[in-house]
Amino acid sequence: EKKKKKKKSEEGVDPEKKDFRALVRKQHTAELHLGDFLVFLRRVVSSKAIQSKMASPKWTEVLLNIAAQKCCSGVPLVGNLRTRLLALHVLEAVLPACESSVEDDQMTQVVERLFSLLSDCMWEAPIAQAKHTIQVKEREQELKLQGEVEEEDENLPIQEVSFDPEKAQCCVVENGQGLTHGSGGKGYGLASTGITSGCYQWKFYIVKENRGNEGTCVGVSRWPVHDFNHRTTSDMWLYRAYSGNLYHNGEQTLTLSSFTQGDYITCVLDMEARTISFGKNGEEPKLAFEDVDATELYPCVMFYSSNPGEKVKICDMQMRGTPRDLLPGDPICSPVATVLAEATTQLIRILHRTDRWTHCINKNMMDRLHKIKTCFREGGQKLRKSRSVQSREEHDTREELRDEDKGRHGKHGLGELSEAQLKTLCTEVWPVLSVIGGTDAGLRVGGRCIHKQTGRHATLLGVVKEGSMSAKVQWDEAEITISFPTFWSPSDTPLYN
Repeated sequence: EKKKKKKKSEEGVDPEKKDFRALVRKQHTAELHLGDFLVFLRRVVSSKAIQSKMASPKWTEVLLNIAAQKCCSGVPLVGNLRTRLLALHVLEAVLPACESSVEDDQMTQVVERLFSLLSDCMWEAPIAQAKHTIQVKEREQELKLQGEVEEEDENLPIQEVSFDPEKAQCCVVENGQGLTHGSGGKGYGLASTGITSGCYQWKFYIVKENRGNEGTCVGVSRWPVHDFNHRTTSDMWLYRAYSGNLYHNGEQTLTLSSFTQGDYITCVLDMEARTISFGKNGEEPKLAFEDVDATELYPCVMFYSSNPGEKVKICDMQMRGTPRDLLPGDPICSPVATVLAEATTQLIRILHRTDRWTHCINKNMMDRLHKIKTCFREGGQKLRKSRSVQSREEHDTREELRDEDKGRHGKHGLGELSEAQLKTLCTEVWPVLSVIGGTDAGLRVGGRCIHKQTGRHATLLGVVKEGSMSAKVQWDEAEITISFPTFWSPSDTPLYN
């Protein structure tokens, strides 16, 4: 039915509008893939040999264009924040390696582009982006009124998901999707679909349960199952209805919300990230388990009570498609403008530690700082003239007016500056002050952070939803617990995403 409606709506849509939508989706996907490539590039560029190969104006130009190039409307050519930040991270390795091979004029151009990026991401891009967002929303509203808005589904539905009677104990499978606890004590049931790679989500509906005395756990399991006692099993990763406790090799410290009859639990299994998340009744799934050590896992339900009759239904299994862009998380974390400003500042500071780049950056900064004189010279000349030529009475009157003006505009007399002079201070001088003193020392996407409870270090990746109080992070590789690390040489050490 949904496909028919979609097909019918597509037939009535102007081809140009369809092409535009397809182009927008294609660009978004391309930017995500470009970001994935930059993740790979950031890994290999740690090698000195690769750095020497990439230490060329061509590579530098490409990476700078990803981070800084603008469209004619003023919005960034690459809109994906993660992709732009990754380009700056790769430049942190590439540009210092260019020191001996790059010409002086090329070095000057690179430094100028970085300072221009600092200015643009703080003063110009936010305004252009705001205008662009308004235009997009107006366009979407217009299409909505015309009934031409396409429904987009990021996930690919899996047609058949059911429990496997051959992988059940003390349970009865009903119509494939239902699992009922039978007589004979504790029991469990696994789905017929084993997951070895990718990211999948599905729902467990709690059809029948004893309220206040629930005896159900949901989650994932290995096959075959050697131990299905929720308190001791190492085969299962379980979320308990009665208390919200989590179990794998014993009870975990984290606790989620309890659930009962009438609730449904969304389970998200990411085999690439090795994580399991749970969400109750449509809430955003919360991370429950990390470092999940298994090559194949099955959705599972486990009944630990001695009372038969509990029933759970499994449905809506989907393979998660293109991930949504993570948001910067303001106001708790830094907004997009200062995220980019801090990343650019970090790059300039890294370059400033090398001899040739130091000279070039210092010269650029001094040239920009000298423009302060130009802005204030005219006002200073007027002040000198009033002291030498005018009468004492006129001078006192002027001073009183100046004091009032300072009260309105601050002690530096910004009210005397023209719009062009103010623009010069913002776009030319402010980037230098940003490099010297920083822009925003708070939490930011791409920045370092520490988990206070455990002391673990990580990189902040962003938040999934606006206003969310939880963020996604990438833990440092050094913090991952590895069994018998002395048995491995550096080349044997596994690489993690």
